[in-house]
Amino acid sequence: MPSEFGVVKNIDTPITAMELAELDYKSRNKDIQLLTDETVKEYEWFLEKVNVHPEHTPMAVTWFEKILPKKERSLRLLLIKNKMKRLIKIL
Repeated sequence: MPSEFGVVKNIDTPITAMELAELDYKSRNKDIQLLTDETVKEYEWFLEKVNVHPEHTPMAVTWFEKILPKKERSLRLLLIKNKMKRLIKIL
């Protein structure tokens, strides 16, 4: 089940992955000093994937967790099909 739902929106001022990461960390009361290059790359990946879709496209994100052979967690971006409400993995 997706953890967040929303739609693609155009913004007036472009935002970098670092700025998005900082805003996200601040909104969740996390220390910005904990941001790493790898974390910022995840935000960059997210922005690249969202930016290919037109405005008002319904989307969802969820975490995919894999435990074996080692514990890994990756963000999945989902496109929501209108009317059918099916989630289609786009990556």
